[in-house]
Amino acid sequence: MALASYPGTVSPGAGVVMGTATGSVRSSGEYSLRTLQADRPYLVNPSLFPNTVMNCAAGQVAIRNGLHGVNATVAGGALAGIQALRYARNAIRQGQAACLLVAGAEELSAQSGWGWQRSGALRPDFPLGEGAAALVVEPEERARAEGRPILARVLAAEVGFAPRGRLTAALAGCIRRALERSGVAPADVRSVAPGATGQVGADRLELRALRAALGASGLPPAVDVRQAVGETFSATVPLQLAALVETWRQRGVHPGEAALITALGHDGSVGCLVVRGPADCAVRTDPR
Repeated sequence: MALASYPGTVSPGAGVVMGTATGSVRSSGEYSLRTLQADRPYLVNPSLFPNTVMNCAAGQVAIRNGLHGVNATVAGGALAGIQALRYARNAIRQGQAACLLVAGAEELSAQSGWGWQRSGALRPDFPLGEGAAALVVEPEERARAEGRPILARVLAAEVGFAPRGRLTAALAGCIRRALERSGVAPADVRSVAPGATGQVGADRLELRALRAALGASGLPPAVDVRQAVGETFSATVPLQLAALVETWRQRGVHPGEAALITALGHDGSVGCLVVRGPADCAVRTDPR
């Protein structure tokens, strides 16, 4: 769908960057279980194996759409979407690709559901979901030269790591660094898309980090797609970015407006995206 809506020709040299947690937990779990259940010499159906490989989805996308360029799978869990966009940005800057399909996907299965339940990391009243989002990423100069509309600009994609007990400070520092590198003032951040909503403890740490980084400007309105689809883990950041793009399309964009997408994991990983809306989608004002 992303490629079909792209107002141009996607060359065979385009590539794919897929963000994930561990690929298909269900496929790898069922395959592993079958190796224990089958009679020796462990007669497991070999056709089941490809879906257990972490880069299966990225490979299938490339094969079905004839994309022969960079093909990468970034296993970053909660930060997978940020890391995938960061990877894509670096690949484009280094001349390894001129156009990349950046995606994130998360499946809902009994295996992942049990993982969340046993870990106690998600609030009991917060639903699990699944979803996928794909974005076509290319240099702004190339899009403008060929007359394509710009949906959003990725100004910064920062990641970091925090030792135990330092998640709030690490995420706040990551946000400040991203804003500084983007040339965006805290007051220009008109929307935030938090990544830990519903996660026990992590949601409070994330809000504290946002307040500390944005300071006196206060916490702007939140865009949170999980209110509609539930916890989608590695697909959350791409889905949040897609929701921001749609929000801008519907209500327009204030001059200089930017948005902040954040994520943090229980393993100590932190990250954020700073994105800016298209200048040609200005907020309409009532002349009266």
